Amino acid sequence: MIMIREYISTIFFALIAVFYAEAQDESDKPIRPVTSAYTFAYGSSEVADTYLSPIIYSGWNLALAYERMQAMAFNPADWVMRLKISADASRGTNYVGNGAMWRGDLAASWAMMHRWKIPAGITAGIGPSISVSSGAIYNPRNGNNPAAAKAAITADVSAYATRMFRLAGTRILARLETSTPLIGAFFSQQYGELYYEIWLGNHSGLVHCAWPGSYRRFDTSLTADIELGSTWLRIGYRNYFHSSKVCDITTRAISNSFVIGISGEWFSIRNNSGISPRTRVISALY
Repeated sequence: MIMIREYISTIFFALIAVFYAEAQDESDKPIRPVTSAYTFAYGSSEVADTYLSPIIYSGWNLALAYERMQAMAFNPADWVMRLKISADASRGTNYVGNGAMWRGDLAASWAMMHRWKIPAGITAGIGPSISVSSGAIYNPRNGNNPAAAKAAITADVSAYATRMFRLAGTRILARLETSTPLIGAFFSQQYGELYYEIWLGNHSGLVHCAWPGSYRRFDTSLTADIELGSTWLRIGYRNYFHSSKVCDITTRAISNSFVIGISGEWFSIRNNSGISPRTRVISALY
């Protein structure tokens, strides 16, 4: 009987030790806040597509975007991830003002970047990403071919640099980010080919290799996040450049926009227990 009690006591204290060790390990894990941002951009645009017209159409561009960044669980000090979803729309007119062309694009990308702390308080990161996009360019002046469909999937390289500073007692986070494709595939019909022909079964030669010689895209933004309590105000500038050339069809879209939005860091804490003074908080941006 005494041996049974000793055995049960040993198991009981062993379980307590295991649970205590797990609690200690959980408290030692760093907290990885999620940085989310919702932005609106508006500015000028230039769009050209020789499948529809040899003329450049100039006008306005607007964009909505959602971005999510977080330090990665396997090595939060050195690696961060970024998810970005955006929708662009633009309208331009020809140089005499008697014709219009519309462009719409929906894109999503996911990046995993290695980062470093470098002098002057700057954090910089670079790494691979994958992006998908689809959209169309529409010219109502054309009868047989009023629209050109666009779609691509590419492996990209993404990079960013940030610096936190104070101005009049307010924290401001400055950030420069950019991305560009390296390799992938994109859709393009042949020059003069009707979509009706594709619908009838002419599916050859529609997918093309995307590389810097045939498909280029730079999505660059310079922003400042201004701390306003728990929410940050994001303002800045975005430059978007896209160019492709295949099957004697040249497509180009350029926009320069002012960016405004809100951002913030969101914490996930178990059991509403708060943050221990010894717990590390690892931000994705600084």
